[in-house]
Amino acid sequence: MKHLFTVAAALALPLSPAYAVQETASSDYSEVNADKLALAQTILDTAYPDDSHIALFQETTEQLEAQMTQGLDGIITDEGALEIVKRWQEEASEETDAILLRSIPSLMEAWAISFAATYSTQELEDISAFVATPSGQAFMTKQTKIIAHPAFAEANQAFIEETLGVVTNRMPALIERLQSYEASKTGG
Repeated sequence: MKHLFTVAAALALPLSPAYAVQETASSDYSEVNADKLALAQTILDTAYPDDSHIALFQETTEQLEAQMTQGLDGIITDEGALEIVKRWQEEASEETDAILLRSIPSLMEAWAISFAATYSTQELEDISAFVATPSGQAFMTKQTKIIAHPAFAEANQAFIEETLGVVTNRMPALIERLQSYEASKTGG
């Protein structure tokens, strides 16, 4: 079941923080303009001071986990099994919270690199000026409230439930393919 949740999360959600950290650690981003990177870092430092990082990532993660867990309600119909999965998720969350805390510096670095690579210098200057205003800071810091808002959460929940259904239905084929692949490597 752990693998189902992991695969479902990877397929149902945007790029996961763990993947982002892996990519940052193993890739060369020397082509990112240093001036643009400095502007991107200024944007993030202004919008998300160091003392807000934990709450920013935890709020986002908790909201998405809650929606993923709720999505299982339609897939797992046995109440006892559903309770086991929910308890498992709570236990796994304790471990993943520790990973998240350890990953925040890499995530923030990757975020700055992504900003620098995505936006032009002029766009970064404009964003920096906006983020320096009270409205700009509110816009950036309230993004986690956006995904928690009932309107967005409801639409996202429908997406997650449908996606989990597809993943669940396709899981036996994936397992079969992986087992066949593993058998072909060992000659058995």
